[in-house]
Amino acid sequence: MTQSRIEGIIGRTKELTLRVCGMRRLSIIVIIIGIISLGLLPSCYEGDPFPEGWFERVFAGDPTTLSVASNRYGGIIASGAVRSEEAVTAVTYEQGTGLWVSQYGTLEPEHRSTGSFDLTGGAYENLFTSDTAIFELSDAENRNFIVMLGDDNYGKAAEIVTFIDASNVELLTWGWNADITTATYVVLPHPLLGVGYDGHVTIWAGDGGIFEVHTKDYENGELIEFSLHAGADAQTCMLIDVGANGYSGSEAFIIDYNTGALQPTDYISVLKIDMDETGADASDATTEIDFISLLTTDENDLQKHAIHVGQSFDSVLTISGGAELDPDFGYEVTPDVPVDRVTGIAPDGTAFLEASAADLNIFDADNDYVLIGGVNEFEAIDAILVSGANQPILPEYYYSTGGGNWAALIVSETTNGFTQSGTITFNAPAAWAQNALTQPAGAVINNAFYVKIARTRNNLGAPPVEDYFKIFESSSLTDFEIRGDGTIRPVEMADAAAPNNSLYYSTTQNKLVYKDNGGVVHDLW
Repeated sequence: MTQSRIEGIIGRTKELTLRVCGMRRLSIIVIIIGIISLGLLPSCYEGDPFPEGWFERVFAGDPTTLSVASNRYGGIIASGAVRSEEAVTAVTYEQGTGLWVSQYGTLEPEHRSTGSFDLTGGAYENLFTSDTAIFELSDAENRNFIVMLGDDNYGKAAEIVTFIDASNVELLTWGWNADITTATYVVLPHPLLGVGYDGHVTIWAGDGGIFEVHTKDYENGELIEFSLHAGADAQTCMLIDVGANGYSGSEAFIIDYNTGALQPTDYISVLKIDMDETGADASDATTEIDFISLLTTDENDLQKHAIHVGQSFDSVLTISGGAELDPDFGYEVTPDVPVDRVTGIAPDGTAFLEASAADLNIFDADNDYVLIGGVNEFEAIDAILVSGANQPILPEYYYSTGGGNWAALIVSETTNGFTQSGTITFNAPAAWAQNALTQPAGAVINNAFYVKIARTRNNLGAPPVEDYFKIFESSSLTDFEIRGDGTIRPVEMADAAAPNNSLYYSTTQNKLVYKDNGGVVHDLW
Protein backbone atom coordinates (compact mmCIF):
# COMPACT_ATOMS: atom_id res chain seq x y z
CA MET A 1 0.00 0.00 0.00
CA THR A 2 1.58 3.37 -1.07
CA GLN A 3 1.34 6.60 0.86
CA SER A 4 -0.43 8.26 -2.06
CA ARG A 5 -3.31 5.76 -1.81
CA ILE A 6 -4.17 6.86 1.74
CA GLU A 7 -3.40 10.59 1.58
CA GLY A 8 -6.45 12.70 2.32
CA ILE A 9 -8.39 9.91 4.05
CA ILE A 10 -9.48 10.96 7.53
CA GLY A 11 -10.80 8.51 10.11
CA ARG A 12 -9.88 5.62 12.37
CA THR A 13 -6.61 3.72 11.96
CA LYS A 14 -5.70 0.08 12.41
CA GLU A 15 -2.29 -1.53 12.14
CA LEU A 16 -1.93 -5.10 10.96
CA THR A 17 1.57 -6.49 11.47
CA LEU A 18 2.55 -9.72 9.79
CA ARG A 19 5.81 -11.63 9.72
CA VAL A 20 6.01 -13.89 6.69
CA CYS A 21 8.51 -16.76 6.11
CA GLY A 22 11.37 -15.00 7.87
CA MET A 23 10.84 -11.88 5.74
CA ARG A 24 11.06 -8.46 7.32
CA ARG A 25 8.06 -7.32 9.36
CA LEU A 26 5.40 -5.73 7.19
CA SER A 27 3.37 -2.96 8.77
CA ILE A 28 0.21 -2.01 6.95
CA ILE A 29 -1.72 1.02 8.13
CA VAL A 30 -5.37 0.83 7.09
CA ILE A 31 -7.23 4.09 7.63
CA ILE A 32 -10.98 3.68 7.69
CA ILE A 33 -13.75 6.25 7.43
CA GLY A 34 -17.49 5.50 7.87
CA ILE A 35 -18.53 4.90 4.22
CA ILE A 36 -15.70 4.85 1.68
CA SER A 37 -16.04 4.45 -2.07
CA LEU A 38 -15.49 0.93 -3.41
CA GLY A 39 -11.91 0.14 -4.29
CA LEU A 40 -10.39 3.06 -2.37
CA LEU A 41 -8.55 0.75 0.03
CA PRO A 42 -6.69 -2.09 -1.69
CA SER A 43 -6.30 -5.57 -0.23
CA CYS A 44 -3.24 -6.27 1.88
CA TYR A 45 -2.39 -9.20 -0.34
CA GLU A 46 -4.10 -11.16 -3.09
CA GLY A 47 -2.81 -13.69 -5.59
CA ASP A 48 -0.58 -16.73 -5.53
CA PRO A 49 0.75 -17.71 -2.11
CA PHE A 50 4.08 -16.62 -0.79
CA PRO A 51 6.71 -19.40 -0.78
CA GLU A 52 5.54 -22.40 1.24
CA GLY A 53 1.93 -21.22 0.98
CA TRP A 54 2.01 -18.79 3.88
CA PHE A 55 -0.63 -16.38 2.62
CA GLU A 56 -3.09 -16.65 -0.19
CA ARG A 57 -5.44 -13.76 0.58
CA VAL A 58 -5.60 -11.48 3.56
CA PHE A 59 -7.77 -8.38 3.72
CA ALA A 60 -8.20 -5.80 6.46
CA GLY A 61 -10.32 -2.72 6.86
CA ASP A 62 -13.74 -1.41 5.89
CA PRO A 63 -16.98 -3.47 6.11
CA THR A 64 -18.92 -1.35 3.61
CA THR A 65 -17.40 -2.83 0.44
CA LEU A 66 -18.80 -5.88 -1.28
CA SER A 67 -16.45 -8.04 -3.32
CA VAL A 68 -13.70 -10.29 -2.03
CA ALA A 69 -11.04 -8.25 -3.78
CA SER A 70 -12.03 -5.09 -1.93
CA ASN A 71 -14.00 -6.31 1.10
CA ARG A 72 -12.40 -5.55 4.44
CA TYR A 73 -15.22 -6.54 6.76
CA GLY A 74 -14.55 -6.54 10.48
CA GLY A 75 -10.77 -6.20 10.67
CA ILE A 76 -9.51 -9.37 8.90
CA ILE A 77 -11.07 -11.49 6.19
CA ALA A 78 -9.30 -14.76 5.49
CA SER A 79 -9.86 -16.50 2.18
CA GLY A 80 -7.81 -19.58 1.38
CA ALA A 81 -4.63 -20.55 3.25
CA VAL A 82 -3.49 -18.15 5.98
CA ARG A 83 -0.41 -18.92 8.02
CA SER A 84 1.93 -16.94 10.26
CA GLU A 85 4.89 -17.87 12.42
CA GLU A 86 3.69 -15.22 14.88
CA ALA A 87 0.25 -14.36 16.25
CA VAL A 88 -2.17 -12.57 13.94
CA THR A 89 -4.05 -9.85 15.81
CA ALA A 90 -7.33 -8.43 14.56
CA VAL A 91 -8.66 -5.27 16.20
CA THR A 92 -12.40 -5.67 16.81
CA TYR A 93 -14.91 -3.06 15.78
CA GLU A 94 -16.73 -1.64 18.80
CA GLN A 95 -19.77 -3.91 19.32
CA GLY A 96 -18.86 -5.65 16.08
CA THR A 97 -16.54 -8.33 14.71
CA GLY A 98 -12.78 -8.70 14.55
CA LEU A 99 -12.45 -11.98 12.64
CA TRP A 100 -14.87 -13.04 9.93
CA VAL A 101 -14.29 -16.29 8.02
CA SER A 102 -16.70 -16.22 5.09
CA GLN A 103 -18.42 -19.30 3.69
CA TYR A 104 -18.41 -17.87 0.18
CA GLY A 105 -15.83 -16.45 -2.18
CA THR A 106 -17.60 -13.11 -1.92
CA LEU A 107 -19.46 -11.34 0.83
CA GLU A 108 -22.51 -9.96 -0.91
CA PRO A 109 -25.29 -8.52 1.32
CA GLU A 110 -28.63 -10.34 1.30
CA HIS A 111 -30.40 -7.00 1.85
CA ARG A 112 -29.53 -3.33 2.31
CA SER A 113 -31.73 -0.59 3.77
CA THR A 114 -32.17 1.75 6.72
CA GLY A 115 -33.81 0.93 10.03
CA SER A 116 -34.00 1.45 13.79
CA PHE A 117 -33.40 -0.60 16.94
CA ASP A 118 -35.44 -0.69 20.17
CA LEU A 119 -33.53 -2.46 22.95
CA THR A 120 -36.36 -2.93 25.44
CA GLY A 121 -39.85 -1.85 26.40
CA GLY A 122 -41.53 -2.27 23.03
CA ALA A 123 -43.75 -5.00 21.63
CA TYR A 124 -40.62 -7.18 21.45
CA GLU A 125 -37.25 -7.02 23.16
CA ASN A 126 -34.20 -6.35 20.95
CA LEU A 127 -36.49 -5.31 18.11
CA PHE A 128 -35.03 -4.14 14.81
CA THR A 129 -37.43 -2.43 12.40
CA SER A 130 -36.53 -1.91 8.76
CA ASP A 131 -37.84 1.09 6.82
CA THR A 132 -38.24 -1.28 3.88
CA ALA A 133 -40.03 -4.64 4.23
CA ILE A 134 -37.11 -6.83 3.16
CA PHE A 135 -36.72 -9.49 5.88
CA GLU A 136 -37.43 -13.16 5.16
CA LEU A 137 -37.94 -16.20 7.39
CA SER A 138 -34.61 -17.58 6.16
CA ASP A 139 -32.81 -14.62 7.77
CA ALA A 140 -33.68 -16.03 11.20
CA GLU A 141 -33.32 -19.69 10.22
CA ASN A 142 -29.80 -19.03 8.89
CA ARG A 143 -28.96 -16.57 11.71
CA ASN A 144 -27.95 -13.93 9.19
CA PHE A 145 -26.08 -10.86 10.43
CA ILE A 146 -27.13 -7.23 10.50
CA VAL A 147 -24.13 -4.89 10.24
CA MET A 148 -24.52 -1.14 10.73
CA LEU A 149 -22.80 1.24 8.32
CA GLY A 150 -23.62 4.73 9.58
CA ASP A 151 -20.89 6.87 11.17
CA ASP A 152 -22.38 6.76 14.69
CA ASN A 153 -22.88 2.99 14.65
CA TYR A 154 -20.10 1.95 12.32
CA GLY A 155 -19.33 -1.79 12.35
CA LYS A 156 -21.88 -2.82 14.99
CA ALA A 157 -23.08 -6.38 14.38
CA ALA A 158 -25.97 -8.59 15.50
CA GLU A 159 -27.48 -11.98 14.65
CA ILE A 160 -31.10 -12.24 13.51
CA VAL A 161 -32.68 -14.78 15.86
CA THR A 162 -36.44 -14.32 15.33
CA PHE A 163 -38.40 -13.44 12.21
CA ILE A 164 -41.49 -11.43 13.17
CA ASP A 165 -42.55 -10.09 9.79
CA ALA A 166 -40.97 -8.59 6.68
CA SER A 167 -40.24 -5.35 8.55
CA ASN A 168 -39.35 -6.61 12.02
CA VAL A 169 -36.85 -9.08 13.46
CA GLU A 170 -35.42 -9.82 16.90
CA LEU A 171 -31.65 -9.53 17.26
CA LEU A 172 -28.92 -11.05 19.38
CA THR A 173 -26.68 -8.02 19.58
CA TRP A 174 -22.93 -8.13 19.96
CA GLY A 175 -22.84 -5.70 22.86
CA TRP A 176 -25.46 -3.16 21.82
CA ASN A 177 -27.13 -1.64 24.85
CA ALA A 178 -28.88 1.42 23.49
CA ASP A 179 -31.58 2.29 20.98
CA ILE A 180 -30.61 3.29 17.44
CA THR A 181 -32.66 5.65 15.30
CA THR A 182 -32.57 5.61 11.51
CA ALA A 183 -29.29 4.06 10.35
CA THR A 184 -27.96 2.35 7.23
CA TYR A 185 -27.44 -1.42 7.51
CA VAL A 186 -26.77 -4.53 5.45
CA VAL A 187 -27.82 -8.14 6.05
CA LEU A 188 -24.96 -10.58 5.48
CA PRO A 189 -24.84 -14.40 5.46
CA HIS A 190 -23.74 -15.90 8.77
CA PRO A 191 -19.95 -16.49 8.73
CA LEU A 192 -18.43 -19.92 9.17
CA LEU A 193 -16.59 -18.35 12.11
CA GLY A 194 -17.12 -14.96 13.66
CA VAL A 195 -15.22 -13.55 16.63
CA GLY A 196 -15.96 -10.16 18.05
CA TYR A 197 -16.87 -7.73 20.75
CA ASP A 198 -17.13 -8.76 24.42
CA GLY A 199 -16.11 -12.36 23.79
CA HIS A 200 -18.75 -13.25 21.20
CA VAL A 201 -17.88 -16.34 19.14
CA THR A 202 -20.26 -17.82 16.57
CA ILE A 203 -19.95 -20.83 14.25
CA TRP A 204 -22.19 -21.77 11.34
CA ALA A 205 -22.31 -25.36 10.06
CA GLY A 206 -25.00 -24.77 7.44
CA ASP A 207 -26.90 -27.83 6.22
CA GLY A 208 -23.82 -29.95 5.52
CA GLY A 209 -21.06 -28.88 7.88
CA ILE A 210 -19.88 -30.35 11.18
CA PHE A 211 -18.08 -29.00 14.24
CA GLU A 212 -15.54 -31.54 15.50
CA VAL A 213 -13.04 -31.79 18.35
CA HIS A 214 -10.61 -34.71 18.12
CA THR A 215 -7.72 -35.91 20.25
CA LYS A 216 -5.67 -39.06 20.69
CA ASP A 217 -3.83 -40.43 23.73
CA TYR A 218 -5.10 -37.45 25.71
CA GLU A 219 -3.60 -36.88 29.19
CA ASN A 220 -4.58 -33.36 30.18
CA GLY A 221 -7.79 -33.52 32.20
CA GLU A 222 -10.94 -31.98 30.71
CA LEU A 223 -10.89 -31.85 26.92
CA ILE A 224 -13.70 -29.30 26.75
CA GLU A 225 -14.71 -27.11 29.68
CA PHE A 226 -17.75 -24.88 30.01
CA SER A 227 -17.43 -22.59 33.02
CA LEU A 228 -20.17 -20.15 33.99
CA HIS A 229 -20.10 -17.90 37.06
CA ALA A 230 -23.55 -16.33 37.14
CA GLY A 231 -23.97 -12.63 37.78
CA ALA A 232 -27.78 -12.70 37.74
CA ASP A 233 -30.73 -15.06 38.13
CA ALA A 234 -31.75 -17.56 35.45
CA GLN A 235 -28.37 -17.99 33.74
CA THR A 236 -27.72 -21.14 31.67
CA CYS A 237 -24.32 -22.69 31.10
CA MET A 238 -25.29 -24.74 28.04
CA LEU A 239 -28.47 -24.83 25.96
CA ILE A 240 -29.21 -27.57 23.43
CA ASP A 241 -32.04 -26.36 21.20
CA VAL A 242 -33.21 -29.00 18.70
CA GLY A 243 -35.95 -28.75 16.11
CA ALA A 244 -36.66 -32.34 15.03
CA ASN A 245 -39.05 -31.05 12.34
CA GLY A 246 -40.93 -34.35 12.37
CA TYR A 247 -37.90 -36.48 11.45
CA SER A 248 -37.79 -39.82 13.28
CA GLY A 249 -34.65 -40.73 15.21
CA SER A 250 -33.50 -37.14 15.71
CA GLU A 251 -31.45 -37.08 18.91
CA ALA A 252 -30.59 -34.10 21.10
CA PHE A 253 -27.65 -35.68 22.89
CA ILE A 254 -25.70 -38.91 22.39
CA ILE A 255 -22.87 -40.34 24.48
CA ASP A 256 -20.96 -43.07 22.66
CA TYR A 257 -18.65 -44.55 25.30
CA ASN A 258 -16.02 -47.24 24.75
CA THR A 259 -14.65 -48.71 27.99
CA GLY A 260 -11.51 -50.28 26.61
CA ALA A 261 -9.67 -52.85 28.74
CA LEU A 262 -11.07 -52.19 32.21
CA GLN A 263 -9.37 -53.96 35.10
CA PRO A 264 -10.67 -55.23 38.48
CA THR A 265 -11.65 -52.37 40.88
CA ASP A 266 -11.62 -49.82 38.02
CA TYR A 267 -14.33 -47.20 38.46
CA ILE A 268 -15.95 -45.10 35.74
CA SER A 269 -19.05 -42.95 35.25
CA VAL A 270 -20.48 -42.36 31.80
CA LEU A 271 -22.40 -39.33 33.06
CA LYS A 272 -21.66 -37.71 36.42
CA ILE A 273 -23.54 -34.81 38.01
CA ASP A 274 -22.13 -33.19 41.13
CA MET A 275 -23.30 -30.24 43.18
CA ASP A 276 -21.43 -28.32 45.87
CA GLU A 277 -24.02 -26.89 48.27
CA THR A 278 -21.62 -25.70 50.97
CA GLY A 279 -22.30 -22.07 50.05
CA ALA A 280 -26.09 -22.34 50.49
CA ASP A 281 -25.97 -21.12 54.10
CA ALA A 282 -29.33 -19.33 53.94
CA SER A 283 -31.27 -22.28 52.49
CA ASP A 284 -34.07 -24.01 54.42
CA ALA A 285 -36.73 -26.69 53.87
CA THR A 286 -38.42 -24.51 51.23
CA THR A 287 -35.27 -24.50 49.07
CA GLU A 288 -35.50 -27.12 46.35
CA ILE A 289 -32.94 -28.46 43.89
CA ASP A 290 -33.71 -30.98 41.15
CA PHE A 291 -30.61 -32.72 39.87
CA ILE A 292 -32.66 -33.87 36.87
CA SER A 293 -35.98 -32.22 36.00
CA LEU A 294 -38.05 -33.90 33.27
CA LEU A 295 -40.95 -31.92 31.82
CA THR A 296 -43.29 -32.36 28.86
CA THR A 297 -46.52 -31.08 27.41
CA ASP A 298 -49.49 -33.47 27.30
CA GLU A 299 -51.23 -32.55 24.09
CA ASN A 300 -51.28 -35.76 22.05
CA ASP A 301 -51.79 -39.49 22.56
CA LEU A 302 -48.18 -40.51 21.95
CA GLN A 303 -46.35 -42.66 24.54
CA LYS A 304 -43.87 -40.74 26.72
CA HIS A 305 -41.32 -42.50 28.94
CA ALA A 306 -39.49 -40.26 31.42
CA ILE A 307 -36.67 -42.83 31.60
CA HIS A 308 -36.55 -45.95 29.43
CA VAL A 309 -34.04 -48.60 30.47
CA GLY A 310 -33.15 -51.23 27.90
CA GLN A 311 -32.11 -54.83 28.26
CA SER A 312 -28.98 -56.39 29.81
CA PHE A 313 -28.59 -54.19 32.89
CA ASP A 314 -27.66 -55.94 36.14
CA SER A 315 -29.18 -53.08 38.09
CA VAL A 316 -31.51 -50.40 36.77
CA LEU A 317 -31.37 -48.27 39.92
CA THR A 318 -29.13 -48.61 42.95
CA ILE A 319 -29.44 -46.28 45.92
CA SER A 320 -26.46 -46.41 48.27
CA GLY A 321 -27.92 -46.06 51.73
CA GLY A 322 -24.71 -46.06 53.75
CA ALA A 323 -24.79 -43.67 56.70
CA GLU A 324 -22.68 -40.50 56.70
CA LEU A 325 -20.10 -40.80 59.48
CA ASP A 326 -17.19 -38.90 60.92
CA PRO A 327 -13.92 -40.64 60.01
CA ASP A 328 -12.67 -42.80 62.88
CA PHE A 329 -9.10 -41.69 62.21
CA GLY A 330 -7.41 -38.97 60.20
CA TYR A 331 -3.90 -37.59 59.81
CA GLU A 332 -2.22 -34.67 58.11
CA VAL A 333 1.21 -35.89 57.04
CA THR A 334 4.26 -33.86 56.08
CA PRO A 335 6.44 -36.70 54.86
CA ASP A 336 6.76 -38.64 56.91
CA VAL A 337 5.48 -37.06 60.14
CA PRO A 338 1.79 -37.70 60.86
CA VAL A 339 -0.28 -35.23 62.90
CA ASP A 340 -3.49 -36.61 64.39
CA ARG A 341 -6.48 -34.54 63.24
CA VAL A 342 -9.30 -36.76 64.60
CA THR A 343 -8.36 -38.26 67.96
CA GLY A 344 -5.84 -35.61 69.04
CA ILE A 345 -6.21 -32.62 71.34
CA ALA A 346 -8.90 -30.13 70.27
CA PRO A 347 -9.23 -27.90 68.38
CA ASP A 348 -6.52 -28.72 65.81
CA GLY A 349 -6.41 -32.33 66.92
CA THR A 350 -10.04 -32.81 65.86
CA ALA A 351 -9.93 -30.57 62.75
CA PHE A 352 -11.17 -33.28 60.35
CA LEU A 353 -14.43 -33.67 62.31
CA GLU A 354 -17.59 -31.73 61.49
CA ALA A 355 -17.99 -30.42 65.05
CA SER A 356 -14.40 -29.19 65.29
CA ALA A 357 -13.69 -25.50 65.87
CA ALA A 358 -10.48 -25.67 63.79
CA ASP A 359 -10.03 -25.28 60.03
CA LEU A 360 -6.57 -26.10 58.69
CA ASN A 361 -4.54 -25.67 55.54
CA ILE A 362 -3.92 -29.09 54.02
CA PHE A 363 -1.50 -30.11 51.26
CA ASP A 364 0.76 -27.18 52.18
CA ALA A 365 3.74 -28.57 50.26
CA ASP A 366 4.41 -30.96 47.42
CA ASN A 367 4.15 -34.62 48.52
CA ASP A 368 2.14 -33.73 51.64
CA TYR A 369 -0.74 -36.12 52.14
CA VAL A 370 -3.75 -36.81 54.34
CA LEU A 371 -4.97 -40.15 55.66
CA ILE A 372 -8.68 -40.80 56.12
CA GLY A 373 -9.42 -43.99 58.04
CA GLY A 374 -12.25 -46.13 59.36
CA VAL A 375 -12.61 -49.09 61.64
CA ASN A 376 -14.66 -50.67 58.85
CA GLU A 377 -14.31 -50.39 55.08
CA PHE A 378 -15.95 -47.42 53.36
CA GLU A 379 -16.61 -46.44 49.74
CA ALA A 380 -17.00 -42.66 49.72
CA ILE A 381 -15.35 -39.60 51.27
CA ASP A 382 -16.94 -36.17 51.46
CA ALA A 383 -14.28 -33.43 51.47
CA ILE A 384 -15.89 -30.21 52.67
CA LEU A 385 -13.59 -27.21 52.23
CA VAL A 386 -13.69 -23.70 53.63
CA SER A 387 -11.81 -22.66 50.50
CA GLY A 388 -10.34 -24.62 47.62
CA ALA A 389 -6.83 -24.56 46.23
CA ASN A 390 -6.16 -21.92 43.60
CA GLN A 391 -5.39 -24.74 41.16
CA PRO A 392 -5.68 -28.54 41.25
CA ILE A 393 -3.23 -30.23 43.62
CA LEU A 394 -2.95 -33.14 41.14
CA PRO A 395 -3.88 -35.69 43.81
CA GLU A 396 -2.88 -39.33 43.79
CA TYR A 397 -4.97 -41.85 45.74
CA TYR A 398 -3.84 -45.00 47.56
CA TYR A 399 -5.33 -47.58 49.91
CA SER A 400 -3.66 -49.44 52.75
CA THR A 401 -2.64 -53.05 52.20
CA GLY A 402 -1.14 -53.71 55.64
CA GLY A 403 2.34 -53.44 57.16
CA GLY A 404 2.76 -49.81 56.11
CA ASN A 405 2.27 -50.64 52.43
CA TRP A 406 -0.02 -48.91 49.96
CA ALA A 407 -1.48 -49.55 46.50
CA ALA A 408 -2.92 -47.14 43.91
CA LEU A 409 -6.67 -46.54 44.27
CA ILE A 410 -8.93 -45.76 41.29
CA VAL A 411 -11.48 -43.13 42.30
CA SER A 412 -14.15 -40.89 40.83
CA GLU A 413 -13.97 -37.48 42.45
CA THR A 414 -15.76 -34.16 42.16
CA THR A 415 -13.37 -31.89 44.08
CA ASN A 416 -11.54 -30.97 40.86
CA GLY A 417 -8.22 -31.61 42.59
CA PHE A 418 -9.37 -30.02 45.88
CA THR A 419 -10.24 -26.71 44.27
CA GLN A 420 -13.78 -27.14 45.62
CA SER A 421 -15.78 -29.28 48.00
CA GLY A 422 -16.82 -32.62 46.59
CA THR A 423 -17.13 -36.39 46.95
CA ILE A 424 -14.52 -39.09 46.32
CA THR A 425 -16.03 -42.49 45.51
CA PHE A 426 -14.46 -45.88 44.81
CA ASN A 427 -15.06 -49.60 45.06
CA ALA A 428 -13.60 -51.08 48.25
CA PRO A 429 -10.55 -53.06 47.01
CA ALA A 430 -10.38 -56.77 47.80
CA ALA A 431 -6.79 -56.31 49.05
CA TRP A 432 -7.69 -53.47 51.40
CA ALA A 433 -6.19 -54.16 54.83
CA GLN A 434 -5.68 -52.27 58.06
CA ASN A 435 -2.48 -50.29 58.50
CA ALA A 436 -0.72 -49.12 61.66
CA LEU A 437 2.29 -47.53 59.90
CA THR A 438 2.91 -44.79 57.35
CA GLN A 439 5.36 -45.19 54.51
CA PRO A 440 8.30 -44.93 53.92
CA ALA A 441 9.59 -43.95 57.36
CA GLY A 442 7.10 -46.16 59.15
CA ALA A 443 5.63 -43.67 61.64
CA VAL A 444 3.04 -45.25 63.91
CA ILE A 445 -0.65 -44.48 63.34
CA ASN A 446 -3.88 -46.03 64.61
CA ASN A 447 -4.65 -49.36 62.98
CA ALA A 448 -7.48 -48.88 60.44
CA PHE A 449 -8.56 -49.07 56.81
CA TYR A 450 -7.01 -45.95 55.23
CA VAL A 451 -7.26 -43.93 52.05
CA LYS A 452 -4.18 -41.83 51.34
CA ILE A 453 -4.55 -38.62 49.30
CA ALA A 454 -1.21 -37.10 48.21
CA ARG A 455 -0.46 -33.77 46.54
CA THR A 456 1.88 -34.03 43.52
CA ARG A 457 1.80 -30.44 42.17
CA ASN A 458 5.19 -28.76 42.66
CA ASN A 459 3.97 -25.18 43.00
CA LEU A 460 0.66 -24.12 44.50
CA GLY A 461 -0.28 -20.51 45.15
CA ALA A 462 -2.86 -21.23 47.85
CA PRO A 463 -3.51 -24.64 49.42
CA PRO A 464 -7.04 -25.78 50.27
CA VAL A 465 -8.49 -25.12 53.72
CA GLU A 466 -10.48 -28.05 55.11
CA ASP A 467 -13.71 -27.74 57.05
CA TYR A 468 -14.27 -31.44 57.71
CA PHE A 469 -14.35 -34.93 56.16
CA LYS A 470 -17.13 -37.54 56.14
CA ILE A 471 -17.01 -41.21 55.18
CA PHE A 472 -19.76 -43.59 54.03
CA GLU A 473 -19.29 -47.16 55.17
CA SER A 474 -19.75 -50.05 52.74
CA SER A 475 -23.00 -51.91 53.41
CA SER A 476 -25.04 -53.65 50.73
CA LEU A 477 -27.78 -54.22 53.32
CA THR A 478 -28.62 -50.51 53.33
CA ASP A 479 -28.77 -50.29 49.52
CA PHE A 480 -32.04 -50.27 47.59
CA GLU A 481 -31.96 -51.86 44.15
CA ILE A 482 -34.23 -52.26 41.15
CA ARG A 483 -32.64 -55.06 39.17
CA GLY A 484 -32.42 -55.33 35.42
CA ASP A 485 -35.02 -58.13 35.39
CA GLY A 486 -37.55 -55.87 37.13
CA THR A 487 -37.32 -57.44 40.60
CA ILE A 488 -36.73 -55.23 43.65
CA ARG A 489 -34.38 -55.74 46.60
CA PRO A 490 -35.51 -53.50 49.48
CA VAL A 491 -33.37 -51.99 52.20
CA GLU A 492 -32.68 -54.27 55.16
CA MET A 493 -32.81 -52.73 58.64
CA ALA A 494 -34.02 -53.29 62.17
CA ASP A 495 -37.47 -52.01 63.08
CA ALA A 496 -36.05 -49.59 65.62
CA ALA A 497 -33.78 -47.97 62.99
CA ALA A 498 -36.45 -47.67 60.29
CA PRO A 499 -38.14 -44.28 59.79
CA ASN A 500 -41.92 -43.98 59.97
CA ASN A 501 -43.96 -44.29 56.77
CA SER A 502 -41.52 -46.62 55.00
CA LEU A 503 -41.29 -50.02 53.29
CA TYR A 504 -38.27 -52.21 54.11
CA TYR A 505 -37.15 -55.74 54.89
CA SER A 506 -37.19 -56.09 58.68
CA THR A 507 -34.12 -57.85 60.12
CA THR A 508 -36.00 -57.88 63.40
CA GLN A 509 -38.82 -60.04 62.02
CA ASN A 510 -37.20 -61.39 58.83
CA LYS A 511 -40.20 -60.09 56.89
CA LEU A 512 -41.12 -57.43 54.36
CA VAL A 513 -42.90 -54.79 56.43
CA TYR A 514 -44.46 -51.34 56.40
CA LYS A 515 -43.90 -48.94 59.29
CA ASP A 516 -46.75 -46.43 59.45
CA ASN A 517 -46.78 -42.79 60.53
CA GLY A 518 -47.39 -43.82 64.13
CA GLY A 519 -44.39 -46.13 64.23
CA VAL A 520 -46.44 -49.35 64.13
CA VAL A 521 -44.83 -52.12 62.03
CA HIS A 522 -47.17 -54.12 59.77
CA ASP A 523 -46.13 -57.39 58.18
CA LEU A 524 -46.53 -57.48 54.38
CA TRP A 525 -45.18 -60.99 53.94
